[in-house]
Amino acid sequence: MLWILLLAVLFTFYRPLNWRDAIRHLGFMAALAFLFSAVGNRGLIKNSIRYARFVVPPTVAGAALEIDLHIDQPLVAQLFWDRGHGISEADSLRQKYEPHDALQTLRFPLPVGPMKALRFDPLDEDSQLVVRGIRIVDTAERTLAVLPLNSLQPDRQISECSVADDLLTIKPTEGSNDPILSFVPTALSKINDASRVGNTR
Repeated sequence: MLWILLLAVLFTFYRPLNWRDAIRHLGFMAALAFLFSAVGNRGLIKNSIRYARFVVPPTVAGAALEIDLHIDQPLVAQLFWDRGHGISEADSLRQKYEPHDALQTLRFPLPVGPMKALRFDPLDEDSQLVVRGIRIVDTAERTLAVLPLNSLQPDRQISECSVADDLLTIKPTEGSNDPILSFVPTALSKINDASRVGNTR
């Protein structure tokens, strides 16, 4: 395109005397156009080389359980898993609820390998929890599985665990000190399947 523009300017102001003179000027204009294009596109060439050498960083394998929820006060939740050795503090993770009433997401990285049970201790004192979504994601935050809200069932010190209007409301019994929920077998199977996919990516 630059060469065409230069030729247009040349032949607007210059008339060659013969065909040798015309060829000589055409060669000169071509060389000039090449130099202009090399200088003008040096940044593009440099960036092209840099991006050609770019290596996409590898994605770390793994999966995590995410729970979208509302809670009326800042507390601590804990997730326990059983990989065949029972429930213990060593096989658990704690996450803090943020001190606000807006929707927030708790994220629990899951262990590698199938789990025989998955327990969720949502509250450590009298409170109320409203869950809006439960899902399994990989480390790139891509959704591997979406779990229904009735995936959680009460085990101990839970007075209400009910789904209505696409919300799961959880209330502990009065004076409780360790309310416990667990994932139903169908949900656990879905979590294990999704985790296996996440751990192979």
